[in-house]
Amino acid sequence: MSHYMLAADGFDDRSVFLPRQIHFYLKSDALLCNTVEEIEPAGVHLLRRITGLRVFTVGIGREAGIEVDPCIEWLKSHRPASVLYISFGSQNTIEASQMMALAEGQEASRVAFISVVRPPLGFDMNGEFEAERWLPDGFEARMAEKRRGLIGGVQMGTADWDIVA
Repeated sequence: MSHYMLAADGFDDRSVFLPRQIHFYLKSDALLCNTVEEIEPAGVHLLRRITGLRVFTVGIGREAGIEVDPCIEWLKSHRPASVLYISFGSQNTIEASQMMALAEGQEASRVAFISVVRPPLGFDMNGEFEAERWLPDGFEARMAEKRRGLIGGVQMGTADWDIVA
């Protein structure tokens, strides 16, 4: 859970600010969401249905610092609906011990995955993702060798993806 959520008491700055912003959003002509509709179709559909607004999604692209073609090719090398997508959103992360346990679970499951992660709680959220520090020893190499996992480290300040495995 993000430190914002931990601090929320209904009277903190974010708890007061966000409802006002939602009021303004609903008066707009459209919403622009930082997501990929193919990954979150239910959420995008729900936003359209509830707000009655046009909802446009912006996702990853060449400008974002990730090579799209290798990711698409990697996805095409797997059966449809066989790749697990893991993300805690752009505002949240987990503890280092949870990140380690999640990676161990991903490996034990033998299910292909794309994991979009930020540095764990207690570390610089805009810093580099240090896989060697927060993932099991040799995890990246094993996942790359087996073509079972892609890990994107998201730097919020630059909206940049670094694929590390």
